[in-house]
Amino acid sequence: MRSGKGREAFVIFWRSMRVRLMAGFLVMFVPLVLFLLYNNDYAMNVVRKQVSLSEYKQLSGQIERIDGMMLDLKRYLLKIVVGDSTYPDLYSLGIYPAKSGEYFFAKQGITNQFKTDIDTFEGVHTLFVYSQDKDDLIVMHLDKRLHLDLTADLERYLKTDSGRPLGTWFRTDFAGRSYYMFVVRAITLDVFVGALIDADRLLGLVEASGRGDAALLTKEGEVLADTAPWLKSSFGHLESFIASDEHYTSLRPPDAADSYLTIKGAFSELPLYLLMFIPERALLEDLPYFQRVILIIPAAGLAMVFGYMWLLHRVLLRPLGELMKGMKRMTMGQLDVRLDLNRTTEFRFMIEAFNQMAAEVQRLKIDVYEKMLQVKEAELKHLQAQINPHFFTNSLNIIHSLATLQEYGLIMKLAKHLQEYFRFTMRNQRNSVTLSEEMEHLVNYLEIQKMRFPNRLRFELDVPPRYGGCQVPPLTLQPFVENSIVHGMKKGKEVLHIRVAVGPDAEEPERYYTVRIEDNGYGFSEERLGGVGSSYRAGGGGDEHLGIWNVRRRLEALFGEPVAIALGNGPVQGAVVELRIPVSGCAEEENIHV
Repeated sequence: MRSGKGREAFVIFWRSMRVRLMAGFLVMFVPLVLFLLYNNDYAMNVVRKQVSLSEYKQLSGQIERIDGMMLDLKRYLLKIVVGDSTYPDLYSLGIYPAKSGEYFFAKQGITNQFKTDIDTFEGVHTLFVYSQDKDDLIVMHLDKRLHLDLTADLERYLKTDSGRPLGTWFRTDFAGRSYYMFVVRAITLDVFVGALIDADRLLGLVEASGRGDAALLTKEGEVLADTAPWLKSSFGHLESFIASDEHYTSLRPPDAADSYLTIKGAFSELPLYLLMFIPERALLEDLPYFQRVILIIPAAGLAMVFGYMWLLHRVLLRPLGELMKGMKRMTMGQLDVRLDLNRTTEFRFMIEAFNQMAAEVQRLKIDVYEKMLQVKEAELKHLQAQINPHFFTNSLNIIHSLATLQEYGLIMKLAKHLQEYFRFTMRNQRNSVTLSEEMEHLVNYLEIQKMRFPNRLRFELDVPPRYGGCQVPPLTLQPFVENSIVHGMKKGKEVLHIRVAVGPDAEEPERYYTVRIEDNGYGFSEERLGGVGSSYRAGGGGDEHLGIWNVRRRLEALFGEPVAIALGNGPVQGAVVELRIPVSGCAEEENIHV
């Protein structure tokens, strides 16, 4: 059930013009926005690729320059150890005793040579010669501040590490800093010549050439030197990039507001990677117009959609909604509804037609209502006219019978009751009387019947004070009492007992009360119940049931709603008639109990 109602509500919602117009705009606008976003992303990728290629070429040039410098340094050291005539002091250092003058002058010559050559090679931090048999180290540092600590760590390393690599660059740490060392051994002498390169100094050679940050990483992925303080916390994002063959990628560090274009290059002489990190916001710094257009077009399009929807709502949807509200109010019976005229020509015509139609419907409904009232009033008068001759004929029959019996005293009594009866009838040519007045009239009628059937008729009337002022049509109860006398009176001396009682309705006591008329006569036969029921429902049925049918029509004409009249038999014997009447303007009066 809920699923059906939900589906119906969705269908009504979808069929709304407002929803369909919005859906149509979205169908047109969303693909445009998606295309712009795709175009933006595509353009950014193109720019990123072009910038990465440009930066990669620049980075490769820096790496080639540094690799060339490292190769020149290697050649320089190899010339020393092969006994080049340019460097004769190394041979003297190997053959003369440590305390000889020749040895001293050889050391001094090497020191002077290193002092001259160290400035030739960019990035070189230290040049050294180590005589293993004499345990003597000759060293020249570019940075004098690290002279003592670095010399001590280097000397300790050369003394203890006999399995050091020769003829290749390898990493080592001295004095809390990372270096790459190159060591070669003289061919005929127990002498080692080498150089140290500082990783920070090496990075400084390329830092000034880029537009962002830079870093040196080992082949194992360890960061040796960098100018990006966030790099170590983001290195987990670079592992796959380091292991891949790609030259660039996009990296977004944690808690960073911008992404970085990351470019990778590898040294051929050193086991290192050089990485450059360029903020992507700097990629379009030369294309400000393009960047602004990419951002402005979707925003401008969205603003235009909202503006057009506002205009559409003002010009079309709001007047249409007001017209629909007016129609709904008319369907609810509010015929006095009128709509304000709209400036739009089409809606002005429609609203004028609606207001004219509403006025016409209101006028027609008033005319129809007045005619219905006239018809109801005429019908009510006609029904009352049918009731009065019916009772009058029965009364004349009673007088005729008493005159035949020469009961002049009873005729006088009957004449008095008839006088009261006809006074009630002539005085009450109106639509309704109180229930108390109806009961007093019923007493006159029953007294007349008692005179006709002495010692064979008894009656009891019981009306609580709260129902005495309730309105009913005149002569409402008489037809049922008359039927009890006509059809319930048994032959012989058995007394017919008639009881009329008023009380609250069992189901809705606040809205209805019941009038119960019962006797101890023959009761209704099945054929009579069916006949009365069918004629009663059909609105006719002949003279026999005319009184009951008229009572129902008069009650419904008075109260404007269906009135229930139930016919049945008592639990032992006799007939039972129960009328269910709406409580209408009931005023409490004295209890009537006869």
